[in-house]
Amino acid sequence: MGNLFIGFPVPRAKIAEMIEGSAPPLEHIANHLPDGSDPLILPGDIATGQIIKWNGSKFIGATPAAGGIATRYADTDKFWYTNFESLDGFEIYQSAGASVTLSQDFVWLQTGTTINHLARVRKRDEIGYPVLSWNNVRKFRCRASLHTENNVTGDIFLGVGAGPGSRHIGFIVDYGILKGSVHNGTSGAEIELETLDTPTYSPTKLLEAVFTPGSKAEFYVDGEKLGEITTYLPSGLTDANWWFYAYIKNIDGVNDLWLRISQFEATQAL
Repeated sequence: MGNLFIGFPVPRAKIAEMIEGSAPPLEHIANHLPDGSDPLILPGDIATGQIIKWNGSKFIGATPAAGGIATRYADTDKFWYTNFESLDGFEIYQSAGASVTLSQDFVWLQTGTTINHLARVRKRDEIGYPVLSWNNVRKFRCRASLHTENNVTGDIFLGVGAGPGSRHIGFIVDYGILKGSVHNGTSGAEIELETLDTPTYSPTKLLEAVFTPGSKAEFYVDGEKLGEITTYLPSGLTDANWWFYAYIKNIDGVNDLWLRISQFEATQAL
């Protein structure tokens, strides 16, 4: 038996009319508005300019939360980012046996094997607006390659502020232990985050710190929060104007340390 289609015949003109017209949901939209016969939200539950919110039993109107900015000019937060295309504007220090080198891939700090020799790169914002402060939420993030040639002895620091022994928020590597570190200008605190490989190490880590003034400094490694510090937090303006501070030091006359960074970003909220 051949194919048999049982249905209602519809003229082509009617089909064209149905395609050109509105589908049933659009035809019935007026019924679902607050003044309609079957409203999604009762007229008394929503006002002009409100958004829809579910309160657990029905939809109601709610005032949208304030947020956003009209223009970039109105954005009072402060943000700084670098791919180290150049070291112009950075302060560089290197002992005779140490070096700071810029390649197309990264900025490379290396101590050499002479005791107490060090390399340092830092960036300061002295009179910018808004003023950098420890009284505001601050964050920084970067991927860093940490490397030793001979053993785990030596110091590495990466963060914001004036570096070890001064007001800062950052990461340090101390004898192969990756730590979070803070300092208020008088005293400091550290928290162990992760043990790097021994007898030498050479990992690349995504390092991120989030500083909440008067409350805590949180430390993330490869996207995971591994610790926080709530004491000896910096405050005020002193040393807050350092956007970036990277430092390595040979402390045994044997081990050669490397620190490689190709990107760094930091922000301060209003």
